[in-house]
Amino acid sequence: MSLHFSPRRVRGVWTRWALGAAIAGTGALSLTAQDLKQGNNAEALPRTPAEELKSFTVPAGFQMELVASEETGLPKPISVAFDDAGRLWSMTATEYPRDNEPGFWNTPGTDRVVVFDDPLTPGPHTARVFADGMHMPASVLAYRRGVIVAQGPEILFLDDADGDGRADRREVWLKGFGVQDTHTLPHQLEFAPGHWITFSQGVLNNGTAETRTGQEVNFDKTVIARFRPGGTDLQVIGAGLNNIWSWVLDRQGQVFFHEANDFGYAVVPFEPDTTYPSFIKRLVHPHSPLHPPTTPDLKLGGTGFSGLALSDDREGSYPAPWKNVFFIANPITRRINTVAMEAGPNGVPRFTQLPDLVATDDEFFRPVALRFGPDGCLYIVDWYNRIISHNEVDRNHPGRDKSRGRIWRVRHQSQTRLAVPNVAAAPTAELLRHLQAPGTWESRAAWHQIAERGARELVPGLTSLALSPQTPDDTRILALWCLEDLGVYDVAVWKAFLTHSNPALRREAVRALSTVRPPVTEAFAQLQVLADESHRSVRYAVLRYFRDIPEPVTAEQRAWLGRWLTPPETQKTVTGWEGPFLALGG
Repeated sequence: MSLHFSPRRVRGVWTRWALGAAIAGTGALSLTAQDLKQGNNAEALPRTPAEELKSFTVPAGFQMELVASEETGLPKPISVAFDDAGRLWSMTATEYPRDNEPGFWNTPGTDRVVVFDDPLTPGPHTARVFADGMHMPASVLAYRRGVIVAQGPEILFLDDADGDGRADRREVWLKGFGVQDTHTLPHQLEFAPGHWITFSQGVLNNGTAETRTGQEVNFDKTVIARFRPGGTDLQVIGAGLNNIWSWVLDRQGQVFFHEANDFGYAVVPFEPDTTYPSFIKRLVHPHSPLHPPTTPDLKLGGTGFSGLALSDDREGSYPAPWKNVFFIANPITRRINTVAMEAGPNGVPRFTQLPDLVATDDEFFRPVALRFGPDGCLYIVDWYNRIISHNEVDRNHPGRDKSRGRIWRVRHQSQTRLAVPNVAAAPTAELLRHLQAPGTWESRAAWHQIAERGARELVPGLTSLALSPQTPDDTRILALWCLEDLGVYDVAVWKAFLTHSNPALRREAVRALSTVRPPVTEAFAQLQVLADESHRSVRYAVLRYFRDIPEPVTAEQRAWLGRWLTPPETQKTVTGWEGPFLALGG
């Protein structure tokens, strides 16, 4: 979708077009170059999917494959999501954009939520309609018999109650989001440990969100939030930056996202409760410091980053040097950038740009979302449009393409086409095996199923996986998430994690304490082993735990936490947005 933001809108631009040559995105257009922001070419002509396929440049060993397009029933997709059966979910957003029209959302729409039942085989594949009458759904997340959908002022659950493959029941889980600006509406629905669903909102919308239980939460400007399935317990857990069009949960439990503009936040390791600088200020808490830039020296160009993916499958995905690296969708430059990360002192990351994965001379190519699939391949959502700007070009400009869109798959020649299991249909006794899979999708699908089924009969096996030094660390973390979601607190498991050399295990054990809620005296006794903790994310998790406990923090606990107080290192600063900022690490 159109992802560029500018605090200044240029009005009336469309009146300078030669409208006779602008037949709904089909012909050459006469707007001069100075009238458009970078990335919008008035003279660009669309290509067929077959023609676009020939335009791509990829590194040796890679190839592009067409998964779906407008020719197979998928105009203007915004995002994709895989469910636990391996099916691919997406949507159409042909009505985009419709800004500041509250009444628009109360009438039946022309867009659809669609699903591809066998998306991993050679395509292109035909979209099967799951729900119609929609208005520009921005994000979908498969859940139980249906799908959770972020659409305008609401987050909905569309249920297939009779099992015929189409939604027949609609529940409003959250409502009241502002609709002033279409391209910053709630989006990026994702599962998180502890029975949470996370999502983001962009900078230009203001509203008061309401849960199904009547809880009201201020939802102004850019926020990151979470809620419980069913639409309860809505919480703001982050704020700031401009528009956050990505969300990656890695195999060790760290979340990454990025900010749309190239202002030093091209990849961000997210810390809950953090405030990030932005054009418009919004603090998570009154005392929230502004987070410094995480990629101050990484200049990728463009002003519309809109997708992030991480190749962290242990097996079956890309080989080195494309393994364990980030891929960034850059619709302004029409490229998929690649970035490597290494950890520095106290866990402060350092990022380095690698050669691009995808480039093209097709000026309609607009990658707006990325996701690795069950087959270890990268899937690219292509908005396919000559116009990518939102605010600089009139919303109703006839040059905006309303009918095209593609999904591409990037495969490496070393990847074989494997049969992907239907984890959603797997017997409960087999879920432990799927949990240990080297592929991120399969192991996560098993986690989802264990939690959703309440499979407490697997607790002994989960405990053994979590305790075994022979179990890979990422699988141990997944086992902990399963125990957490099942409400199981095992003293031995938490002790093993809190004393582990890997800070990710220590951080996840501390974070999960707020879910399983052992007595505070027991938790405090367990945390004593962290007295000399140096890793910033583990310290933050401990501070959050004591912030979240219902009991008052005791003088003993406060004094124990005080050992981590250090004066700021004012000489260590970085510049970004309105900098300078104190550097991370203290």
